[in-house]
Amino acid sequence: MKILDRILQIGLMLLICTVAVSAIAESKNSLPTLTVEIETQQGLVPLTLELAVNDETRIRGLMRRASIGPHDGMLFVFQDAEPRSFWMKDTSIPLDIIFFDGEGYVIQIAKHATPYSLAAIPSGGAADNVIELAAGRADALGIAPGDRLIYELPAGVYVE
Repeated sequence: MKILDRILQIGLMLLICTVAVSAIAESKNSLPTLTVEIETQQGLVPLTLELAVNDETRIRGLMRRASIGPHDGMLFVFQDAEPRSFWMKDTSIPLDIIFFDGEGYVIQIAKHATPYSLAAIPSGGAADNVIELAAGRADALGIAPGDRLIYELPAGVYVE
């Protein structure tokens, strides 16, 4: 009986450690958020997005996320508009990737990007902002080429 009790104690400790490590990993994914709007043919679409404004956060993106909400996602902000390319390495959820030109207009939407794919997903032109949403959301929200992204970075947030 003592052996069984010891095995149960070890199992409980392992479970507690696993939960703690998961909580720490999840907190490292916490990034500042910003509500943006996309001006579509149907009207303004508000989205609450995590901000990726430096190389570290832009490289990590939505990798290793189990899910994202229907109005959530990530806004990648770059200093300059130039041709960009994304991939889905270590990303387990299909995404819509929306590229915006230097004036804030949608120039390309890559719909239903394949999880874990290493294939390049090109911007189709010079882009300085990119939004990743759950797959199918661009169509569901009526986002199309020519629509306009509207936002202001919060005070103290700088693009690196």
